[in-house]
Amino acid sequence: MVCESPPSERAADRRNASAREAALRLLGRRAYGTQELFGRLAERGFSEKRAREAVEWLLSLGYLDDRRYAEALVQSYTARSCGPHRIRRELRRRGVDAETAEAALAQAPPPEEVIDAFLARLLQDGPLGDDRRRRAADTLYRKGFDWDDIHAGLMRAADEGAGLS
Repeated sequence: MVCESPPSERAADRRNASAREAALRLLGRRAYGTQELFGRLAERGFSEKRAREAVEWLLSLGYLDDRRYAEALVQSYTARSCGPHRIRRELRRRGVDAETAEAALAQAPPPEEVIDAFLARLLQDGPLGDDRRRRAADTLYRKGFDWDDIHAGLMRAADEGAGLS
């Protein structure tokens, strides 16, 4: 004799499974932080309770980890020559808490290193005249670096005879 649960329990189980499946599909496309995934599930029409249960399920399985997620974002944005201000904004936008974001940012290379690498790539196309130097500084600022760090990077490049005119 098979013991079946009441229809309301079966429907709740299907909704939970549906939220879990949706969460797994989203994670299959790219990494998410817990808050960001919760928000995406809510956008897809899952109740707060179902979305929270799906996120907690993924956390218990180790599929979600905000620390690893933040570290991966920092690494990705650093590889694109982004500075700490831009990365911090992006982490905040994606729902990573401040403590986790700062811990991940602490593992990033120093801004000077990223700026120097960016300027070295620019110098491969020839010396930086005033216009190119100004555009490089503006670009670095938009990428999230402090003006002081940018200025120091331009000075280091000039001191090393890197072709700044």
